Amino acid sequence: MKKLLIASTALVASAGFAAADVTLGGSANMGVKYSSAGLPSGNNTALHYEIDFDIKGSGTTDGGLTFGASVDIDQQITAASGNETAAQGITDPEVFISSEFGTLTVGSVDPATDGFGIADVGFDGVGVDDDAESIKNANTTANVHYTVTFDAFTLAAAMHTVSNDYSAMLKYDFGDFDAAIGYARDNSTGDSAATLDVNSTFGDISVGGFYTDGTGTLANGYGVDFTYTMGATKIIVAYGDTDAAGDDADYGIGAEYNLGGGAVLAGGVGSVDSNTVADFGINLTF
Repeated sequence: MKKLLIASTALVASAGFAAADVTLGGSANMGVKYSSAGLPSGNNTALHYEIDFDIKGSGTTDGGLTFGASVDIDQQITAASGNETAAQGITDPEVFISSEFGTLTVGSVDPATDGFGIADVGFDGVGVDDDAESIKNANTTANVHYTVTFDAFTLAAAMHTVSNDYSAMLKYDFGDFDAAIGYARDNSTGDSAATLDVNSTFGDISVGGFYTDGTGTLANGYGVDFTYTMGATKIIVAYGDTDAAGDDADYGIGAEYNLGGGAVLAGGVGSVDSNTVADFGINLTF
């Protein structure tokens, strides 16, 4: 992501800081969505757009400790009315410190298992992955997150200091192949989820998959994805399902074309909960 330098301030040497920077980056999309079951507007087809600007301040001490904070400025269309969502605004506040011993972040952070799952298809995602991935975090929340990488291992842990939910993840990178295991537990319900996630790349082909074992009121979820890259074009196929009663398998196929300069055309079509869904639009990165 290209970042626009807003300010660069050299602090006095006696304060013990080398420099501090504030940067602005962001993304946006616009396009059209379709669902045979109908969208919140009552129509089968509707306009969709999102805007997300990220403001990040960071600095480094003379001793090499990195620190910073970030917030997002978000806005998107209200599906029912076709107008912007006034309730959105400044979101996802986070503060972090980082060193060779890892990164500690507090604020609006994700559970440690949030990165598990499969690819969706479409410019905004038609939801092929939603049901299968809904179990991996066991409905946990977090306001403290820690991650550290040593050699090929990455360890992450997260918790919420009020609800006492917690999650953890361990990943090993073999090069063209990586594997990870994770666990999340909702303290209020006792529900938990254990997940195995694997990904591999062979030349122009990437394959990924995961399986989540839920306990308590949670079902099991699983999914696979396949991506073939041909220059600026990607073809993506994805499948996800759970063993919950009455839940139908979700699957879809999509394509992306990189226009360069941070613009990507994308679209997809699939079946989600036995309904035909599709979208087409453009993603922009600044």
